[in-house]
Amino acid sequence: MNHPSGRPGLASLALVLGVTVVATAAPLVRLAYGAAGGSSLGLSLGLAAGRLVLATVVLLPAVGTALPVRARPYALAAGLCLAVHFAVWNASLGLTSIAASTTLVTTTPLWVLLLEWRLWGRRVSRLALLGLGLALVGALLVGLGDLGPAGRDDLLGNGLALGGAWAVSGYFVLGQVAQQRGAGVTTYSLWAYGTAALLLLPLALWQQPGLGAYPAAVYLWMGLLAVGPQLIGHTCLNSALQTFSPTFVTLAVLGEPLLASLLGLWWFGEQPGPAVLGGATLLLGGVGLTAWGGLGAAAPGV
Repeated sequence: MNHPSGRPGLASLALVLGVTVVATAAPLVRLAYGAAGGSSLGLSLGLAAGRLVLATVVLLPAVGTALPVRARPYALAAGLCLAVHFAVWNASLGLTSIAASTTLVTTTPLWVLLLEWRLWGRRVSRLALLGLGLALVGALLVGLGDLGPAGRDDLLGNGLALGGAWAVSGYFVLGQVAQQRGAGVTTYSLWAYGTAALLLLPLALWQQPGLGAYPAAVYLWMGLLAVGPQLIGHTCLNSALQTFSPTFVTLAVLGEPLLASLLGLWWFGEQPGPAVLGGATLLLGGVGLTAWGGLGAAAPGV
């Protein structure tokens, strides 16, 4: 964990709020798929682009300073990672269970720790290596054990969720660098969200020209995705990066699978199977060990 640069109490509150609100994203995406009568690549891209466009429009009046030149490449690259994350993770929710998707997409502490080791020479302890091994075994159990109804391609969905974890790991690491180079959280968030929106919207319209022809409920869930998980959730997590390391922030995000799975059980009656529950326990425990073992040496400022 980095030494606090501001108010650790407020940063901790932002982190808890961010994780709690982000956990509603998977059920909201699933509700949008239900309102549309099923999932599709065009709809998954449309939901991702829509939440980002709406969040960008809301943030525009709140930005009072320009993004420093030193921070721009990192903010733009973070936006690219965010676009990839939403594109593949939204698609995964139409192919696999909420429990499996959210568990795999929150393996980010593993990949963030590896990025920090590769970029900044963070020491990786034996405890972290043990955790990495446990997490990989757990991920294998989740990936192979979540075989759902006929017509649902769980293995592809689980692979897409894992790809979403890789992409969002880059987003968190690049986001901290951008803020260390002088970007305020609101300005950085605007650039990252806006970049992702500009990348995803043309793809969504190309894949689904009739993106405006869905039932009204689809746009209701899209709006809630923009206000809740995007504006409140992701912006709170971005704010926490001013005080805590990306590894610590992504470790906190491990609360998302539990909350999202409980919402999935409540709203959809979706109960994970024994292999998924066992694999998720191993995976999350392994991720926790990896992150804990890697917290001894904080990444330096950039």
